[in-house]
Amino acid sequence: MALYRIRHTTTYEYGGAVTSSHQVARVEPLQGWGQVLHRFDFRVSPEPRDLIRRLDYFQNPVRFFSVFEPHPRLEVEAVSLVSVQRRTPVMSKLTPTCGEVRAEMRAPSSADALAAADFTYESPRIPLLKDARDFAQSTLADDRPVLEATLALAQKIFRTFKFMPGVTNAYSPISDFIKARKGVCQDFAHFMIACLRACGLPAAYVSGYIRTIPPPGKERLVGADASHAWVSIYVPQLGWVDVDPTNNVAVKEDHIVVARGRDYADVSLLRGTILGGGPQLIRVAVTVEPLEDTPAAEARSVAGGRARR
Repeated sequence: MALYRIRHTTTYEYGGAVTSSHQVARVEPLQGWGQVLHRFDFRVSPEPRDLIRRLDYFQNPVRFFSVFEPHPRLEVEAVSLVSVQRRTPVMSKLTPTCGEVRAEMRAPSSADALAAADFTYESPRIPLLKDARDFAQSTLADDRPVLEATLALAQKIFRTFKFMPGVTNAYSPISDFIKARKGVCQDFAHFMIACLRACGLPAAYVSGYIRTIPPPGKERLVGADASHAWVSIYVPQLGWVDVDPTNNVAVKEDHIVVARGRDYADVSLLRGTILGGGPQLIRVAVTVEPLEDTPAAEARSVAGGRARR
């Protein structure tokens, strides 16, 4: 089991006073999916008049809040204590074939499969692209085990595209990524999902965090981590299995899940509308702190805690 303390702070500095702000936050890690949320603290400054928590359509925890007092600065901080179970590697060659999964999606035989079929259609940020189908079709052949094929697709994407910040932005279409052959984790995830869906396979977008390891001899920098995105594919009789195309790995205990949806638009960590403010500067600081040295007694005490809502 891996235990993490995650601190995620988003600060907005405005050119003038904002008279009202309405925001939506998805920053509370999920319960389940191989992880346990032991504690969660959520703070907004200035203090909001309204703060409502509920689950969205995809069962992600969401917080809605509004600030009505004039403010030149808004800070949102989320601190989580999460344990992630060591995920047992799946024998990829023993999973159903791509052809069998496609047939199951056309005529779902269970409630889980029916729900998964929703993730075979295009979504606001992920259209069904011919370029994506052409890129993936030979890899996702009918007779190939679906998880083996998915891992091979992740490897192909990893080798074809280069991770490079600044080439795309949060609203760039997949076509920009395909043309530039460069982008960030959001682009890698969107493109892989486009490939899978274009070939009739159900795939979801996952937002969260990943444990980063500093270079040898270097200290971990507080606030230098970042949010991350990867892909989840539905495998009948097994459930959802996560794959990270940006790093070309099957997801294990280094990934912490915050939300799942059809694409980035469903799971963006923080978004909203403001009145006033003028130009704005956004600063985001994320620290994913592994707590491997936490004594067993303390870990047990943490596990008995409750997430603050």
